[in-house]
Amino acid sequence: MGANKQAVYMLGLNNVGIGKRLIQKEQLTVVKLPLASIDKEKTQEKPQAEMIKIYLTKCKLLGKEPEFEFSEDYKTLIEYTGSSSQVKAPPVEIIQHNAFQASKFLESVVIPDSVKEIEYHAFSWCSSLKDVVIPSSVRKIGKNAFARCVSLEHVVIPNSVQIIDNGTFSYCKSLRAIEIPNSIRSIGHYAFSKCVSLEEIDIPDSVEKVGDNVFADCFLLKTIILHRRYDSIKDWGIPPSCEVVYE
Repeated sequence: MGANKQAVYMLGLNNVGIGKRLIQKEQLTVVKLPLASIDKEKTQEKPQAEMIKIYLTKCKLLGKEPEFEFSEDYKTLIEYTGSSSQVKAPPVEIIQHNAFQASKFLESVVIPDSVKEIEYHAFSWCSSLKDVVIPSSVRKIGKNAFARCVSLEHVVIPNSVQIIDNGTFSYCKSLRAIEIPNSIRSIGHYAFSKCVSLEEIDIPDSVEKVGDNVFADCFLLKTIILHRRYDSIKDWGIPPSCEVVYE
C-alpha cells in the first residue's frame, strides 16, 4: 500500500471478532461502521443495542479502551470511565447509580431520548458539570442524582418526570435557576438544600407534597412562587428573608 493511501474497511455486524492480525497487516487509518447496513428484519435486538456493539467494536479495532461499561443486554450504562469534558451518553435505557459519579472533568452531558431512568447518585460529585440536557423520555430521577455538582448552573426538568427525589440537587452551589414542570407531583426532602445561588423558584400547582428542609441554607433565595396552599411550609427550611408569593 502506498504512503499516501488509507486502508478503509467497511465492517458489518458480523465482523465483531476481527483480530489484531488484520490491523497489523495493513495500516488501518479509517474504520467505517455503517448502522444503515443493519438488516432489522434479521435481528431481534433493538437498534440502540446494535449501536453500542458498533461502538465497542470500533474501540477494539482501534486498540482503545471503551469509555463506557454496559450490562449484558446493553440496556444499562454501568460506568463512565473517560475523562472528556463533553459527553453524549450512549443510547441505553437506564443510567445506573454512580455511573458518572465524581467525573471531575465532565462539563456537559447530553442524555439520549432512549433513557427512561437516571438512578441515584448517577452524576453526584461531578464538580465541573455545568450543563445537562434531560430528555422527555426520562420518567424517574433517583435520590441525590445530581447532588454536589457544584458548578451546575441551570437545569430543565422535562414534563415526563413526576418526582424530584430526596437531595436530587442538594449542594448545587452554582444553581441559579431551575424549571419545574407541571408534571411534578412531589419534591423530596433536601431536594434543593445548600443551593446557595438559587434566587427564585416557581412551584406549579401540580406539586402535592414538598419534603422537609427542601430549601435549607438557600441563603440567596428571594422569592418562592406557589399556586396552592400547603400545611407544611414551615418545615421547608425557607430562609427568613425569602418572600412567599401566592398566585
